[in-house]
Parts: sequence; structure tokens; C-alpha cells
Amino acid sequence: MLYVGDDASAATAEGSVRADDRLSVRRVASVDDALAALAADRPVDCVVIDTRCSTDTLAVLDAVRDADAARPVLLSLDPGHDVAVGDALDAGATDCVRHAPGAGHGLLAHRIRDAVASHRTERRLRTQRSQYRQLFDDAPVMFAVFRSVDDEPVIEDCNDRFLDRLGYDREALVDRSVWDLYADESMDRAVDGFDREPSASRNGRSSPPTANASRPSSGRVPASTGTAT
Repeated sequence: MLYVGDDASAATAEGSVRADDRLSVRRVASVDDALAALAADRPVDCVVIDTRCSTDTLAVLDAVRDADAARPVLLSLDPGHDVAVGDALDAGATDCVRHAPGAGHGLLAHRIRDAVASHRTERRLRTQRSQYRQLFDDAPVMFAVFRSVDDEPVIEDCNDRFLDRLGYDREALVDRSVWDLYADESMDRAVDGFDREPSASRNGRSSPPTANASRPSSGRVPASTGTAT
């Protein structure tokens, strides 16, 4: 954790460490020192700005946010140097914690842990979504994902292989009924396959029916599509 605060805030920074020995704290006295620390190679999981560090805490918050918009930034609110919580949150603060002499520092330590844990979870999910997207896009087979609209499957997304084989642009397929793509001779088999599909596959977890799909102007291509809701 990087704690931005003057000498008067040292007790708060040190108290947070004593409240939770899993926290490691570096304290800097100015926004310039904070930006230098954030630019260094040493990782910083969270920034805490003590409102006693500046007469314009929101300007400090803006500068820290400009350096990294994703990293959690908490404000430690001193009664004598208060900031409107709503203004702070609107400016990008992750959380605001009021502290008072003798009240202990357990709450600040708890909020820091929560903010860091949430940030790590969000980062992991973004990575997983990116990896899934890459697998979907690069799959050597045709894949389409669609949602149910009035009991009719409407395309929500598809991979490049699907577009290349059928000869459509993505804009021409998204939000279009899947039935529009089936050749007349395959329609009954396709509808029957979807009607018999188990609930798990309707949620995109198994392979749906295969039938002939229509190109924009000619030809028929075997296509396998998947559902999602």
C-alpha cells in the first residue's frame, strides 16, 4: 500500500499496519513523491490518500487516477480536513474511510483488504474473458452464440470462421434470427433439434444441431451453432 500523507498522518499509516500485519505500507508526503513511487518498478496494490496531505485532496486524487485508472484509491478522511464523500466517489475514489483519534485503524485496514481483493478478482476475470474471447475467435470451427427472443434464437455473436464460411459481415448477422440462415430443406431438422435441446445446451454448454446454412446469395454450408442466454 502507498500512503500519501504528511507527518501528521504517520500514526494512521502505521496503525493500519499494526491492525493487519498482512499490509505493507510505504508513506510519501506529496503527490509528486506518490507519482514517482507509482512509476517505479515496485508494485503498488492500493493507494490511500490522507486528506491532511493537501488543501486540494481531489486534485491529488485526480493525479493518482491519471497515473493508473484501475488501481484502488481510498481516501482517509480527517475531521479537520474533510472532503464530501459524494464528490470523492464521483472523482474516482474507490472508497472513503473516516478516522478519529482513539477509534483504531481496523476499519481502514479492512477496507484496504476488500479493495485490493476486488481489484485482483476483476483483473483475473478480465484476463479470463480475454482468453476465452481469443479461443472463440481463433476456433477452427464455426461458432455462433445467440439469445432467445420470443422463443426464436437471435444471433448475439459469432467467430470469424462462421463469417468466412457463410460470407457475411458481422453487422449483417448480429441481432438476426438464426432461422434466416437455414436452408429450406434443413429447417424442420433444425427446429426439431432446438426443441429437443436440453436446458444445459440452451445456456451454451453443449453442441446444438447441425444443418445446412445459407450464404447471402448462393450455396449451402454445414453449420454448427451454440446457444446462450
